Amino acid sequence: MLTVAHIFHSTPQDNSAVVAVMSNVISQLKVIMPELKTVYYRKDSAGCDHCSFTMVCTIILGLQ
Repeated sequence: MLTVAHIFHSTPQDNSAVVAVMSNVISQLKVIMPELKTVYYRKDSAGCDHCSFTMVCTIILGLQ
């Protein structure tokens, strides 16, 4: 298990921020563990991760 924390001083908590953090985490994990095939996300039921933009981006990030 690995936990990655992102701390922001000030940023809107919207779907763009969620996708940016997800992309950064996947990039870091690929460097640390190049053999990684599966990533699981745990969400806190915030409204910003319930839109189609976030879901589509999640699929695209998984294909990279």
